Amino acid sequence: APIFGLEIAIPAGFSVFEAGREDDRVSEPVAVEGGQILPVAFAKKEEGVLKIPVWLQRKRGEQEDTLRVPVLTAVGAEKNTGEIGIYVPEHLELATELAAGVRAQAKNEFERLGIDQTGQEKLTKVVKYVRNPEDGSAAKLFVMPRKTEVFASVDQLLEVADDHAEVHVYLDVDVRYAGISMLDVTVPDSLFGNFRFLDHPKITDKKSLRDAAKGLTTWTLTFQEKHLGSLLIEARYDRQYRLLASDGVDVGIVPLG
Repeated sequence: APIFGLEIAIPAGFSVFEAGREDDRVSEPVAVEGGQILPVAFAKKEEGVLKIPVWLQRKRGEQEDTLRVPVLTAVGAEKNTGEIGIYVPEHLELATELAAGVRAQAKNEFERLGIDQTGQEKLTKVVKYVRNPEDGSAAKLFVMPRKTEVFASVDQLLEVADDHAEVHVYLDVDVRYAGISMLDVTVPDSLFGNFRFLDHPKITDKKSLRDAAKGLTTWTLTFQEKHLGSLLIEARYDRQYRLLASDGVDVGIVPLG
């Protein structure tokens, strides 16, 4: 039979950020034992499958190392089931501990619901429950910062003259998951005093440290602020050579690290 509205049970510790559709009338939550009751009145009697959005928020305590995923229930419903999509930004890593009766679900099964997600987070995991978990939580979440990963590729372009070649170095750096304040680049010792980085608006300082025993010079580049994402850094060095009788050119190009 059609209904004029429903009441939604909100777990303790959560506050309602936003709820209801455009024409719904949502009243202030009523405090009850174990949480709150959120009354939602419809503009007219409705039946069938209804999608009532409810956004909850909860500030994580400083001493907490886990998050609990709450289960919302419609008061008086014959049966409460549901799917929970967990969105996590790329720089965080997620581990889950599912409650009894809760199982993992394919992501596309959740995406078909058409739930809007406009932030930078991505859908990381979906779980489904067919009955209410005993403690009201479908899962425990363990959230950790992901380790920074840096990927780099080096292209070198030669401009050859009669007695030397100027080498243009293009260092393409891709920083993922967490930003970095500094970047170390190793250069063969044979380029000591000859290798130089070009100025870059995001780089505030460039220092080199020579280790003759290892045959390397390490350049430390300091960024203006923590950098995340792609960055192209340019450098230059010269290579002297002599023309060979066979008209060949002996130019030693060295790899950079």
